[in-house]
Amino acid sequence: MLQLYSIAAYDWADHLERLVFLGCDPETKLSEQLTTALHIAAIHNCKSVMTALLDMKVSVDPTDAAKYTPLLHAAESNHSDLLSLLLRAGANANHKAEQDVMALHIVAIKGNTQAAKELFVYGSEIEPSAGEHRTLTPLHLAAEHNHSDMIRLLVSRGANIE
Repeated sequence: MLQLYSIAAYDWADHLERLVFLGCDPETKLSEQLTTALHIAAIHNCKSVMTALLDMKVSVDPTDAAKYTPLLHAAESNHSDLLSLLLRAGANANHKAEQDVMALHIVAIKGNTQAAKELFVYGSEIEPSAGEHRTLTPLHLAAEHNHSDMIRLLVSRGANIE
């Protein structure tokens, strides 16, 4: 389904609607990485395609080969507006990918306080741990990457500083 991949990557929502009208399943896994058009839209910051897909009521939390959902890809790509759109559509703010990585871990690494605040509105846990030894919290990651605004936000939300 190279056409669906290209449509999602280039934000061609009108072409997406035509393709679906002709019988294409918008939830088709597009590669051996198991990505869907919603994953691709999140990675490439394609808001009109994402909006069209969500209007079609596609699954908001499909997982790829690394157990990433579109929400985690939006967080990793630093696309706060798409992260917000996915959360409003019902995406799980506490979904855990491989090594228990959650969106809050990713935005803490990026220092994206706007995205962290949005995640908190939708119930993100403040103290999830991830990593090989399951000890890295968002606060640890923010400190490791010298994001002082993120550190202040996490502490103000109750992150354990001990």
